[in-house]
Amino acid sequence: MSWREHFCCGYGRTGLVVGLPALGSLMAVAAVSLLLAFLTSGGINLQLAAEVPASSAQIVQGVPMLLIAAAMLWSNRRAGGAA
Repeated sequence: MSWREHFCCGYGRTGLVVGLPALGSLMAVAAVSLLLAFLTSGGINLQLAAEVPASSAQIVQGVPMLLIAAAMLWSNRRAGGAA
């Protein structure tokens, strides 16, 4: 039995989504993981109950990640320009 048989796609993206806002803090990783689990579960429930598209939960997860990445780039650019 190969490890590839039990590997699900999407783990890498989820790891990046958790690791980006956590910035290496173990407590932040736990908190962000829990938040993303709630968003995923809520997205599934919304899809079933209110017939909202399943991708809406991914959009709700993606927009804050883009904002965090932009803020990190902005702060790195400002720090690099001042030095």
